[in-house]
Order: sequence, then structure tokens, then C-alpha cells
Amino acid sequence: MGTAAGVALAAALSCAALEARAQQEVPSPEDLNGLGADLHLFRPPVDSKGIGSVNGSDVLGHLGWQLGLWIDYGHSFMNLADGHDKSRLVDHSFEGQFMFSLGLFDRWMFGLTGPVTLSAGPGAKDVGPTGATYDLKPFNRQSLGYLALHNKVMILPAEGPLGLAAIVQIGVNTGSAGPRSLASEPGVWFWPQIALERRFTWDDPYMLRMALNAGFRGHTGDNAKFGLGADGLPQLSDGVFEYGQLVTAGYGMSFRAHKAVELFAETYMTALVTGDSATAQRVSAEAIGGLKIYVEERSFLVFAAGAGYTPGFQSPGQRGVIGFVFEPSIQDKDHDGVPDRIDKCPDEPGPKDNEGCPDPDTDGDGVPDRLDQCPEKPGPEETAGCPVVKLKDTDGDGLIDQLDKCPDKPGPKANDGCPVDNPDRDGDGILNDADRCPDKPEIFNGVDDEDGCPDEGDIELKGNEIIILEKIQFATGSARILPQSLKVVDAVAAVMKKRKQIELLEVGGHADERGDDRGNLLLTQMRVDAVVAALQSRGIARTRLVPQGYGEYCPLDTASTDAAWEKNRRVEFKVVRTDKGPTQEKLGCEAAEQKGIKPKAGQP
Repeated sequence: MGTAAGVALAAALSCAALEARAQQEVPSPEDLNGLGADLHLFRPPVDSKGIGSVNGSDVLGHLGWQLGLWIDYGHSFMNLADGHDKSRLVDHSFEGQFMFSLGLFDRWMFGLTGPVTLSAGPGAKDVGPTGATYDLKPFNRQSLGYLALHNKVMILPAEGPLGLAAIVQIGVNTGSAGPRSLASEPGVWFWPQIALERRFTWDDPYMLRMALNAGFRGHTGDNAKFGLGADGLPQLSDGVFEYGQLVTAGYGMSFRAHKAVELFAETYMTALVTGDSATAQRVSAEAIGGLKIYVEERSFLVFAAGAGYTPGFQSPGQRGVIGFVFEPSIQDKDHDGVPDRIDKCPDEPGPKDNEGCPDPDTDGDGVPDRLDQCPEKPGPEETAGCPVVKLKDTDGDGLIDQLDKCPDKPGPKANDGCPVDNPDRDGDGILNDADRCPDKPEIFNGVDDEDGCPDEGDIELKGNEIIILEKIQFATGSARILPQSLKVVDAVAAVMKKRKQIELLEVGGHADERGDDRGNLLLTQMRVDAVVAALQSRGIARTRLVPQGYGEYCPLDTASTDAAWEKNRRVEFKVVRTDKGPTQEKLGCEAAEQKGIKPKAGQP
């Protein structure tokens, strides 16, 4: 009996001790109201191409990689109603997110993230599910929140009019105290998004970027819920809250103000679309602003701060963010300055305006085919790659046969090499005895140009402008004059030869509004240089010609239509000076002058 009584007494004392211990243990909110919730509204972008939290549409280059560490701090979440001794459930929330990403095929990027969270709450009394209340002890927890895979596919490149990417993140709760600290989803979560990006660039490194994200974040597991207290009133100051599925959105802007500094501002939000929550709890939104400091071409530090501006459950009182992203320099195997992802010849160096490919030079004369007017016959750059023609002066009057109207009879240059006793009254270069219209100058257009009579055609000198009715055509994206347009160049050269009074002619190049501004300027300058070289090869002195490219800044038609673009792509010929002095011809346009592009009147 004594032994039995002792065992019974020991068992009774053990039960009493367990009961007393159970009464001393104070539950957490999730013990009573579900598995948990994630209060983190700030989520870093999946790679280095984002603004701040908002993702961009660009991706890492093939086999490019990066490491990142983002640390954010949020203060003041889940405000309590009066009567619970404390003002909020969570005072402080830190999250340090480690990130690794790898690019493949210049289109796809994938990686892994894993945040470590530190949460602190003051505890409260009379908090619990409907019909019962409990006193919650303060909590101070550290945990690995979750592990997540992220994938990103670039659909449209950011260098185009509008970049587009699809992003999918999938994460799983690690089973640690993340959900119990209100710092992790209660189960598996998934987050598909789209990212749109628009870029505006001008002189390097200045760039303005705008990005817009939209997505849906869903999860599994038992959601946290804070409903009515024993007094029948909501426990939270902003009403009943039940965690659920979320619609997400974000908008950000950044400005690259310096090679080493980028400023940004953004806002992002979530909206509960499931669960029994009060309206005030559903939309959480905050805004932050900050800067990136580039410590290398692609690696940078981030500093940002902001605050929530809606009463939603994820909105913080204050937010602070610091981060560091390390990404090795851009892939450029041939070291030509053109990134491999847009280099058409990544193993052979070539200029950017030829997409990174070496310029072909069929005849080996040092003039690339795209600028060579005679790509199969070697010649110097001064004659646009065409052979230098041997000059003959049969009659010895000092004027070469190609320019001498009377190559077998000596005569002064002022009379085109013909004797002065055979004048040219209309000044068209066709002597009176051969001119069927000696008082009406010929229009040189390839139609009966030797009869001396004007006719309808493609070239005409009106006032101080040479009008060409058939445009000079070039190879697409090139300065090479197409063969069918050489007759136009021939006609312009003929006018210049006949009109000796023209001492200086501007050759102006114009483009339509499509394409990069700087690229258009470069292309139009290259094209007028090619026209001037072609005129030189036809015997027109370089000192009489001034080439000037105006890009897209002087349109004839400002509409954005095919017809307007066709009209605006042109080469114009304007007489700047004659033997009587400057013509005061209006060159260029006001818009071009505002961009610093001024005609070189008076300068060959």
C-alpha cells in the first residue's frame, strides 16, 4: 500500500506540475488564429535589373550571374484597438534576403532567394479568437522565412519601344518560426508577375527608366485571423483581419544622373482578394525613394527609405532599405564594346553601327563596302572607294577633257574650254551653235541633256535650291548609294559643272522620327558624306561642297505615318554662296539649332 500510495502521489504531483506549466505558457497569436501571415510588403526585385522593389524587363546575359543581399526594416504593424494594453502586435521587423541569379540564352534568368527574418512584438492582453481571450507574451524571434525559386523570361527587349518580361516565383515555408513571427506565408506560395519597362536615353550615361509590375501572390495553409474579441469588438484598430490571396502591383521611376549614381522613387501595393477582412485592412501600400551607387559597371549599393500610406495590414509606419548587388562586368568576348547579347558577331570585333560585326571590304582598299561606291574596284577614301580616273587635257587649255566642252579646241575655263568666239548665251554649257534653245538653259535630268532645251525631269535649279524629283536611295541602315540613284548624282554633278557661278553647295541629310536620335544623326551625316564623295569622283571640287546631317530634327511632315516618314527621308541641295556672294538661303531648322546642330555655311 505504501508503494502504491507513493506512486499515486507522484503521479498527482506530476499532473499538477504539467497543468501549472501549461498555465504559465502564453500562446502566440498564430497558436489561436491560424498558421500565420507575412507582413513584408517590401520584396526586392529578382535581379539587378529592377528599379528598387519594382522589377525591370531586362535579364542577365548568357551565363551572366549575380549575388545580392537586401536588408529592410519595417516599424509598427497590426495596430490594436483600445483595451489590449499595447498599441500593436509587431513593433520591429527585419528581413535580410540573400539572392543568387544566373542568366541563360540572353532571354531567361533563374535563381534562388532565402530571407532571414527577425521580428519583435510587445505582447498584449485579451487577444484571441471570438469567445475567448488570452494574454500574449512579448515575442522576439529569428527564423529562415522561406526558400524560393525565381524565373524570369524576357519577351520584348528593354532597348525597344517597350520592354516586357514574365516572372514567376515559388516559395515554401521552411518549417521554422517564420509564420509564427508573422514573417512568412503559412505554406507553399506562388507569385506570377509581368514587368513592363520604358527607357529614354540620351548622352551617356543619362537614362530615364519607368517600370510597371502586376501579379497575383497565392499560397496554401491555414491563414491567420484576428476577429472579434470577447467584448464583441474587433481586436485590431482597423477592423477584422484574415490573411488570404493577394493581387500585387508596383510602379517605379529611376534617373541615371551620373555614371556612378542612379536616383529612384517607387510605390507598390497588395490587395487582399480572399478572406473575411475589413475594407481598411485589404489594401496595403507604401512609397520609398533612394539611390544606387555603382561601385563598378554593374555592381551597386542601394539606400532607400519610405513609409506606408494606407492602413492595410502590411503597411509599415516607416521603412528603411539597404542592399548590395554584385554582378561581374558585361559579357563582351571580342572586346569591341558591343555586348554579346546584341553582338551579331560575338567572336569577331566590329563597330557598334554594324551590330558588332567587322565591316566587309571586298576590294581591300580600306573603305568598308557600306561606304564604298565602288566595292569591287579599289580606290582611296577621298573618292568614296572608287578608282582615280586618269585626267587628260587633249587640247592643252588647262581644262581636263571630262569638263571641257571643246576637248579638241583650246579655250578659257570661263567658257568651258571652248573658244570665246563661240559663246553660250543661256549659260547652260551648250554652245550656241549646238544649242537648240540658246536663250533657255537646259535642265539636266538624263533626258535629251545635249539639245540645250529645258524639259520636264528629275533635276532643276530653282532659286538657290537644286530640286531633285527622284530621291537618292540608300541601302537600308547604310550610307551606300543604290545603283539606280547614281543617275541623280550624275545630274547634280552636271548642274554643278554647268553652273560655275555656284561656289558653295550644302548637301543636307534628313531622317524620319523612327530610330535612336544619335543613330539618325550619325546615319544622315554618313550618307551626305557619301554623296559628297560621289560628287567629287565626278569632278566636283570638294571646296564647293558642305555635307551636313540633321537627323530627324527638320521634318517636312510631322505626322507619324508611312507617307510622312517617306517624305522626311531625303537629301537636299541648297546653294550657300555664288560668285555674287552669300545667298542667305535658310539652312537646317530651329529644332536642329536647339540641339546644337548648326549648318557649316561658308566652310567646306
